[in-house]
Amino acid sequence: MDALEISGEKITPKSPHWSVSKLTLHGGRQEGVAVVVVKNGRLTFTIVPTRGMSVLEAMLGDMRMVADASSPPRD
Repeated sequence: MDALEISGEKITPKSPHWSVSKLTLHGGRQEGVAVVVVKNGRLTFTIVPTRGMSVLEAMLGDMRMVADASSPPRD
């Protein structure tokens, strides 16, 4: 299954501001890698279950909450 989405609009209409999406990446080194995006209204996080359940990204509103390993720390 390449893509699947479950949302509050379909499951819990009284609390519609959440969703869980799963997709499969294609092309190059990312071929076949699954990505799961979870949203609850303000918080959104992306995990990569086929790569050790690592957290790819987490956002709280417009604020990114996961540090990039490739970027130096900021003061």
